[in-house]
Amino acid sequence: MVYAIDTEGTTAVGGTLRATCVELRECGTAFAHAGGLVRRGVAADHPALPRVVDDFVTTHLAAITAVASACGGLGRSLTWAAQSAHEVELSTAADFGLRGIGATPAGSPTVRP
Repeated sequence: MVYAIDTEGTTAVGGTLRATCVELRECGTAFAHAGGLVRRGVAADHPALPRVVDDFVTTHLAAITAVASACGGLGRSLTWAAQSAHEVELSTAADFGLRGIGATPAGSPTVRP
């Protein structure tokens, strides 16, 4: 019997999403700073312009923050799933071994008795 759980791929994707979360949070910080500069730059040019700029910055900053949180949460969940899957592989192999059933994780060299 051969079985496969792609724990390496899942862990890699989880790590990428966690790194993306960090990058998005840094992007949000830079966006908030740029938004502050724009707010000060249009302060008295037009009566409605500061409010529109404020709404734009607030809305987009909330979106960046939400996507960053989602990436972080999904990345953590995928990493946890990969660790859990690895534990399932070990448990399954041990259970098969106790029952006298040969089990080899996919990609592992086959050991013949």
